[in-house]
Amino acid sequence: MKLDRRIGGILAILLVFLLPLENAGEFEVTVADGIQRLPAIYGDYVVWQDDRPGSSLDDWDIYGYNLSTKEEFRITKAVRYEQNPAIYGDIVVWDDQRNEDLDIYGYILSTQEEFRITTNPHSQSNPAIYGDIVVWDDYRNENFDIYGCNLLTKEEFQITTDPADQSNSAIYKDTVVYEDKRNGNKDIYGYDLSTREEFEITTDPGDQEYPAIYGDIVVWMDCRDEEVDIYGYNLSTQEKFQIAGGPVEELYPAIYGDIVVWMTLDYSENKDGECDIYGYDLSTQETFLIAGGPDYQGRPAIYGDIVVWEVHYSLWKDIYGGSLKVIRRIRTADSLCNQAKKEFENGDLEAALDYFEQARDIYLESDLEKAEECDQWLEKIQAEIASQSAIPPSRTTKPQPFILTPMCAVLILIGILTGSIIAFYVFKQRTS
Repeated sequence: MKLDRRIGGILAILLVFLLPLENAGEFEVTVADGIQRLPAIYGDYVVWQDDRPGSSLDDWDIYGYNLSTKEEFRITKAVRYEQNPAIYGDIVVWDDQRNEDLDIYGYILSTQEEFRITTNPHSQSNPAIYGDIVVWDDYRNENFDIYGCNLLTKEEFQITTDPADQSNSAIYKDTVVYEDKRNGNKDIYGYDLSTREEFEITTDPGDQEYPAIYGDIVVWMDCRDEEVDIYGYNLSTQEKFQIAGGPVEELYPAIYGDIVVWMTLDYSENKDGECDIYGYDLSTQETFLIAGGPDYQGRPAIYGDIVVWEVHYSLWKDIYGGSLKVIRRIRTADSLCNQAKKEFENGDLEAALDYFEQARDIYLESDLEKAEECDQWLEKIQAEIASQSAIPPSRTTKPQPFILTPMCAVLILIGILTGSIIAFYVFKQRTS
């Protein structure tokens, strides 16, 4: 019994450290209980607001995660709300309620130094950052305006002065974009920090909300025609274009390079408010699924090849991430697999064979379970071809080289180690 327990413990340790636990292309950023939401990302760092067990209802904190080292760290420790984080380079900013009214605070990741950005007695919230400039929503004039601060010079400055509300700002280099209610509904406006000129981006009916910007492209959530879609605008060409539309609601866009990401909200039959993450490639005009399923997936953020988002399980929320390169390859294989099944149903076995082989080659890179499903289909199609011909079919699946998959390697290693351990104990007992 003692030998069995020791071997069982060793096997459990091997399984924990060696077996692949993540879905293809996706990874878990947070594992703590409680609610983790509103992620932001820059480089290797993901930050979010966190209400894990042990915190009071009035004690949201800001946490971070290093994607390279896979280490989680706490950024804020003050009592009350710290929320709505944003990050650029080495600086994390957020709004903070430790002084009753909301203020903007910052944190330097390299030195672990916290600093206060705003001291006005009214509320400042929803910060965004690019380079040394932080912008935010400011209520000091009894309406919401956009203010900013240069972190190098410590100079604070007002961006908008219209008596209507301006809020939810975003910034890229010298361009700040925001929601503006001066026309009675929410429009998207912009401001050039270098020329100090304000300009209108949208004049459409309905509300245009939650702008995001990268380079010359501004994207936002658009509520015209009683629908909620994603639109974009090219600042250089002054051309407006639709990115996403349809029967579902498209919400909270983010952009990096040519990729726009957003969440969908689907109240159609059998969906019951299901939320998924989608992406759009501006260069190819291709829409693709990033994360879907029965659970809530929402509020995405993007930097480079990595997208992060909220996942809602029952009472808890976690932060997940994914590699766009891997996810898009898997989605391509999924499409090939679906097309193969259609060709099989239509009786075109040769076409089905082609599509399944292409899908299998892609799945072998990152999703072994789906590769095995393709193998089963290939065997089924080969058997069907053989049954339809008195002569053995000349067409067979192309020979596949032996591939030592991670799962096979783990099982072989476990077998070798287990055999060695058992042999050692048997030898020891016989010689003792």
